[in-house]
Amino acid sequence: MGVTESIINKLWGRLIRDWVAKEAVGAAGGIIMIWKCDQITVEEVNIKGFSVSLLLNSSNWTEKWKLTVVYGPARARERIALWTELRDIREQRQGPWMVGGNFNTIRLPEEKNRMALITTSMRNLSNFINDSALIDLLLEGARFTWTNNQENLIMSRLDRILISMEWEEAFPLIYQRALPKPTSDHNPILLELSNFLEGPRPFKFNLALCETPKFVDHIKLWWNEEYFEGWKGFILFMKLKHIKMRIKEWQKSEIEASRFGKEDVLSSLESLERKEEDSCLTTEESMERLVLLEEYEEIIRREEIAWRQKSRSIWVKEGDHNSTFPPAWLILEGESTPLTA
Repeated sequence: MGVTESIINKLWGRLIRDWVAKEAVGAAGGIIMIWKCDQITVEEVNIKGFSVSLLLNSSNWTEKWKLTVVYGPARARERIALWTELRDIREQRQGPWMVGGNFNTIRLPEEKNRMALITTSMRNLSNFINDSALIDLLLEGARFTWTNNQENLIMSRLDRILISMEWEEAFPLIYQRALPKPTSDHNPILLELSNFLEGPRPFKFNLALCETPKFVDHIKLWWNEEYFEGWKGFILFMKLKHIKMRIKEWQKSEIEASRFGKEDVLSSLESLERKEEDSCLTTEESMERLVLLEEYEEIIRREEIAWRQKSRSIWVKEGDHNSTFPPAWLILEGESTPLTA
């Protein structure tokens, strides 16, 4: 099944955006890139054997820059074509360049949980980085970005983001961080540019609150806790106004609880992942991870309800949070939001 507008809508919603995709061959090689049209202008798209490149104008940078997303081949003998392809892309245009994704090879022996010998692929990756004058940013949050999720555990750093000197000069505080991977064998990579604080937003009722067990009980309690006198229309107006006030207070506390609950779950999963990098998990820890994954799926299900409400896309079905489509390696929203790979 190819990438369609419906799939993109499920990933992103019906916002002001555009996208390009490289179809997968079997279960590998697929790339999806999505960007906000009001903040990023794409002047050129170049789809090659192992990569997709965009020539961009972004609202937070006056200079044009090139973005390349990679899905490297699993077979070592095919990677020679990958390095040739990337060098050709670099030669076509100098200037700011960012290249990242799944290179399907490590660079250093310590980037694998089982100490590896230095291979030709490792040398070729290092040579490409050096020849292209790219910066291999330190990875925060994890040592490895991929696991086979098998009893005979193998973990490697296959995913990375490389930037040119122009990027480092424009954004000297830029860094990449591995996020937890509750539903994938790859860690998402967050490229952080700057912090951004959003202003206040108008109140909107969150439909996900209806999923909470005591929602109806709360409404009954709030309806009866205040007494008003006057004509029926006035009483109804005042009761609804009072319920709105209580819902706003409750919704704020629920959102905070959900946010911190999600952070706690992801933090616990991340701790278990870090422990698994050094030693096998005990039976109790494996069961704890299963419970945490169930909690995470419930949190995500409620978030999907909220996003469906925000986008007014009733066709986004609950539970449609899966990884059956090619990975969305990079989502661009400009300076206000970090780049996610």
